[in-house]
Amino acid sequence: MNWFIIAFFATAIYSGGNFIDKYVVSKEVKDCRGLPIYGAITALCLGMFLWILTGFPHLPLKDALLILFAGALSTWATFMYFQALSQDEMSTIILLFQMIPLLVLVLSLLFLKETILFKQSLGGILILFSSIGISMDVKASRKIFRLSRSFFLMFIVDAMLAVAAICVSLAVHVNSFFTILSYESWGSGIGGILMYILFPVIRNSFYESFRTVRRTILALLFLNEGIFVLVKSLTYYAYSIGPTAASGFTDATRTHCTRTRTACRGPNPLPVGTLSLPGVG
Repeated sequence: MNWFIIAFFATAIYSGGNFIDKYVVSKEVKDCRGLPIYGAITALCLGMFLWILTGFPHLPLKDALLILFAGALSTWATFMYFQALSQDEMSTIILLFQMIPLLVLVLSLLFLKETILFKQSLGGILILFSSIGISMDVKASRKIFRLSRSFFLMFIVDAMLAVAAICVSLAVHVNSFFTILSYESWGSGIGGILMYILFPVIRNSFYESFRTVRRTILALLFLNEGIFVLVKSLTYYAYSIGPTAASGFTDATRTHCTRTRTACRGPNPLPVGTLSLPGVG
């Protein structure tokens, strides 16, 4: 299957999951620091199930470590993402995700020696300035311009996910979707286990949410995390079979998909044409 179709399909699905995240953070869970643990549990179970189902596939040590590290990075990025989501609007957060293609572009040039097209460079510049523009906190009384805290949190998220994409691309012996899914899921689970062990505040937040949140919301959380794991693996599969820089720019379509859903579902829709980058990539 063409890498572009896979990458586009992944981002379209992921945009729907963002709204579930926002609902949970704003309405159901008071302390969102424990939410990545739900994803880690889901990923571990899914990874083990698929590893057994596909006949216990083995990878060279280097490739296995790269995929596992990519999975762990995605879990750590999820923690920062929930922090940003609890402080800003969903429409702003989803636009800040567009920095991922820019960072993938730079890392692909540095580490993968991929050729960067002029229109990709132009798209990267537009993404950077648009991300900074929507994150400006302007105080008219003092004429002070500063970036919002969510911008820096999302920059860390985007940087982690971009590094994860490069790790998958460097795993040259990995070109099977189910192998990527199983090993990346293990990595996500390991990342969550490390957070759970090392940070008592995350562990306590997870206990509190598990104890107080309604069972239907818990089921929704696990379902959404399962979708998230699937989407990540689809995206990484696209990286493994296509040019990393171009696949990364397909992530920019997430903004268009989410903008459409925002206009249909919620108040204060984004104006048509906001930061859409058709034809880039």
